[in-house]
Amino acid sequence: NPSELLSLDSRVDESLRFNVDKRLTWEALGATAKVDNVAVPARTTTALSQSWLWPFLWQGNLSLFTAMFKAVEDRLNAINDVKHGAQVILLVEDNVKFYSMYMPMVYAELIKQSAALEDESMTQAERLNRMQSRPKVLLCTNYEEATDIFGRYKDQTMAIISDVAFFRNGQWDADAGLHFIKHVKEQRPDVEVLMQSSEELMRDQAAELDVAFLHKNSPSLHLELRNFFRKTLLFGPLKFTSESGQVVAEANNITQLMKVYANLPEDVIDRTARTNTLSKWFRARAEPVLAAHFTSSHYPNDFLPHYAAAGFKSEKEMLRHWVITSMFSLRNRLTGAVSDAAESDAMTPIVRVGKGSLGGKGRGFRLMHNLMDAFDIQTALMPQVKLEVPQCLILATDVFDRFMDSNELISTVMMTQSDEDIQSLFDAATLPPDAMDALKKYAERVRAPIAVRSSSLFEDAFQQPFAGVYESYMLSNSGGDIPERVSTLASAVKKVYASVFSIEARRYAEASRLTVANEKMAIIIQAIAGKEHSPGVFSPSLAGVANAIDFYPRLHTTTDDGCATMAYGFGASVVDGNSAMNWSLGDPSYTVGKPKNFLTLKLADKTGVSESGMLVSDSSLNQLDVSQVSQLGLMKTVASQKHSPIVELQSFDAHGQKVVFTHRTKPHEPAPHAPPSELTELTMEQVVRGDAFPLSPALSFFLQLGSAALACPVEIEFAVNLRKSIHETHELHLLQIRPMPQLISDAKSTKALRFSYLPTTQHAFVTSKHALGHGRFSNITDVVYVHPDAFTAENSQQIADEIGELNSVLRKQGKKYLLVGPGRWGTRDGARGIPVNWSQIDASQFIIETSLSSQTAVPPSQGAHFFQNIMSFGLGYMTIDQRGTSDEEDIDFSWLEAQSKVSHDSELKLKYVQHVTLPEELEVVCDGLSRRGVIMKPGKPFDTYVAQVDAMMAITSESGGMN
Repeated sequence: NPSELLSLDSRVDESLRFNVDKRLTWEALGATAKVDNVAVPARTTTALSQSWLWPFLWQGNLSLFTAMFKAVEDRLNAINDVKHGAQVILLVEDNVKFYSMYMPMVYAELIKQSAALEDESMTQAERLNRMQSRPKVLLCTNYEEATDIFGRYKDQTMAIISDVAFFRNGQWDADAGLHFIKHVKEQRPDVEVLMQSSEELMRDQAAELDVAFLHKNSPSLHLELRNFFRKTLLFGPLKFTSESGQVVAEANNITQLMKVYANLPEDVIDRTARTNTLSKWFRARAEPVLAAHFTSSHYPNDFLPHYAAAGFKSEKEMLRHWVITSMFSLRNRLTGAVSDAAESDAMTPIVRVGKGSLGGKGRGFRLMHNLMDAFDIQTALMPQVKLEVPQCLILATDVFDRFMDSNELISTVMMTQSDEDIQSLFDAATLPPDAMDALKKYAERVRAPIAVRSSSLFEDAFQQPFAGVYESYMLSNSGGDIPERVSTLASAVKKVYASVFSIEARRYAEASRLTVANEKMAIIIQAIAGKEHSPGVFSPSLAGVANAIDFYPRLHTTTDDGCATMAYGFGASVVDGNSAMNWSLGDPSYTVGKPKNFLTLKLADKTGVSESGMLVSDSSLNQLDVSQVSQLGLMKTVASQKHSPIVELQSFDAHGQKVVFTHRTKPHEPAPHAPPSELTELTMEQVVRGDAFPLSPALSFFLQLGSAALACPVEIEFAVNLRKSIHETHELHLLQIRPMPQLISDAKSTKALRFSYLPTTQHAFVTSKHALGHGRFSNITDVVYVHPDAFTAENSQQIADEIGELNSVLRKQGKKYLLVGPGRWGTRDGARGIPVNWSQIDASQFIIETSLSSQTAVPPSQGAHFFQNIMSFGLGYMTIDQRGTSDEEDIDFSWLEAQSKVSHDSELKLKYVQHVTLPEELEVVCDGLSRRGVIMKPGKPFDTYVAQVDAMMAITSESGGMN
């Protein structure tokens, strides 16, 4: 009896008197408010502080303190958490000694359930969501309080545990609990109730009310309470029984449930569906969305009229399909598409091995899967085109840490200065057992070309994307037995790990003010998007990169329209800077550039040729001349008879996940006429224009959606597979999403500069209408340049090597320099520019691309990994078109040639590269808004020859407009 505690503390008596009729006290404190359409009394701060004055009796169990804290938290948080799907358990008990013993038991079961759920693979967001969705235990000490709380949370109440005798109407009532249970059953017959009493006679009363009974003095009290949670509330495994009561199957998690449900006998499915078993089990697992989904259906009435038309043999078969697909779809939305390898299945979008981060690319995959599921994009965007985000296996960064520790690599590798020696160390090392097991399971399940891709913490990060720095490999995955393919797969993983410590990666990290020792690498293993176009030749039809920001818009397009660059075959042609086609997404009818070659993957002979020699990096892909596109049939497809609707993103709220889709039809040029089943060869221009499907609007849509989700401009790598028969659909694969780096000049260049006027070469050394960066780039006195006449495709690699050697000298001297050269910097196509890597130019501060002397049009570098890295480091950048298409863009090579050259020692032999050191600092100025850029000649200050002229022109223009 609580009265025995009065001698311990006078506040106990005060609390007991307050608890006699708490409901009347609450109502007297304020007017009634509406919460979820239920009238609830307004509660003041005083009421809130008094409402939790429950006395507790410590009986030596430390868990009591946890229960006390959680009891207060649950009462405070319930009103908000039920809006997120949390359920409520009411405990009605006025005996202080008993509820002090009972509350820790109840919370112990809830904590065990939470821990069991947390052991499953979940994202941090899902963990927080499940914590918030945990059932709230609300302690009530009298009849009025119990009916009040039940009235507030009637629809969210999952169970009631009630004493029989307690205060009612201000007086002790031996039957108050019976009255309360009847009140509950009248309004919610499905609520599970556990009646508790120290009187055995109450067991018969419980049976009459069809509720469970628990004797307070039972020696097995704890076990009986646990059985109520596990068997009645289904906190344990979900067991399916036959009509005779024999257990035919059970499931401990959702993945197991999908497997079990697919093979259940139809009579078990039928019997289970006529109860609330599924929804109750999902509520116990803090999955309110799934629980509500299954509660809303009515079997068999919802299925009988439709199963035949839907192609099912019976309503039970249709129900089985509906339940499994619902769990799969809704589970992916709730879990962020990531599952632990031990609990995954063939339908799991992302399977994770180990703990830790998924890395940059991994985060992008998870985002794309979430967006696809959250907005039902496949149906809403283009139902006739198959939109794909690849399923993948990810070795999380924890696997990398364990690999480095178990093989004791970190200290040794940091002292190694040769890429070959580093690779040898990693080749000799051993991957953790769980990673090898996952690779074996993957090889058993997937027998198609796969890619092993880097996904480090630094990659695809904001401002420092580390694009293209680490290695990725492709495997034919078709020849040899499983052990050999697993061995090749493991070798690829270790090669990617080794690339973290390559010389180039270290220099890149140093330039980023990062430390390689702090880098952690995750690995993504995924099937490659593509088809076998002829025996042994595998690739997508087209692939490329789409950018949310077009740094070089046309006259009739805008920067915000975005742009795309695309090539035949694999997209490595684009990201490595090879020849490709570029266009503004605002005007697909106008394209620039054409691919001269394309990349494919050579497949292993499926008859048993060794797989070990089929491990290739992007740079080792098979390069073919563009003339073979037609021969291999990359662009042959069945003409579409009708075009899919185009969807525009009208509005979005990235955090609220609200998207409005508006369908429209856009006119376009028709594809060549052909019978529906006959293959027609399309040109790349026709695909860009939309003859196969509306590619440009689709890319624009995904760029907008991705930019909204990441709150910054993004770029997306994609691939296209054109259909080869009338029974197939075109495929658009979204392969990667990452933030676009923002080009920022150095910290000293903070002065806001706006200008449109560009001077002639009388005053300026360089003028450009396509400059990136904003402000003044200072402390540049050295110029390293290659004259266009000195450049040929044959000597481009030697030029790159010379620049690398000179760059090393200037870096040691602590000098930043201006780099000038023809074509595209960083391309792997020696005919289109100079194939330098980042470590060969990492001391430069400003880079200029001039046109080739051959007058060949080379599209701007945007979309290439090299270009992304230039931007992320804040290097200034200009392109100069000297082919006569612009009178304002120019570079004065004659002035540069007249400057005195720097002579280097005999060890540095420069044949094609020139080095000039000027007596005065160059004045380099860019306007990031107008994209104008100038480099002034010494003695010709920008303020005099550009800023003042530009201001006068603006005044004259305004005066003319006023007349």
